[in-house]
Amino acid sequence: MSLRLSRDWWLVFLLVPFGWMSWASFLYAGVRARRPLWLATGGAYLLITVVAMAIISTGDGTAAAETYDGIGTVLSLLMWIASFAHVLEDIRPELYSRIELREATERRQLETDAARDLVRRSPERARALGVGRPDLPGARHCGLIDLNGAPPEVLAGIPGLDEQTVEQIAQLRPFSSVEDLGSALDLPPQVVEELRVSAVLIGR
Repeated sequence: MSLRLSRDWWLVFLLVPFGWMSWASFLYAGVRARRPLWLATGGAYLLITVVAMAIISTGDGTAAAETYDGIGTVLSLLMWIASFAHVLEDIRPELYSRIELREATERRQLETDAARDLVRRSPERARALGVGRPDLPGARHCGLIDLNGAPPEVLAGIPGLDEQTVEQIAQLRPFSSVEDLGSALDLPPQVVEELRVSAVLIGR
């Protein structure tokens, strides 16, 4: 598994001898991924670290103290090995998968917001780019559907629109706004809200 130093700096915590800082890797990953379970796991590793250090520090030079020292060292080594495997095999891949998914979602939202803004500022430009027209090859539809221009088969894919409603939209358009469409077709408020999220109306 290749490591990218620019984003894998947090794995340095795993390199601290005896795993005494391994818990910090779990806390970092838990915060970044918003996973309470990873935060709890980091807390558990921290608790084990404290217990192991406490066992080791009880030494007073006696044979019993040496036994405690050995137990604490073995416990630390086992925790170190376990934390390495846990982070590298399970947490690291899922963390970056979650981060990439979140970033991709944010990028799509930015593209959608920019497309809506373009529809308001320059409908002609938006139409030329294919905003709201996933049926056109090479169109920059930005995850939106143009209720005034998209064909019925595309409108049929919008949640909340049945076949009859799609036919009415095709017959009555163009509409000036989602509210105008909802009023003309007497759509339920929740359907109007869904259209507000997934649709645009580019004037003809």
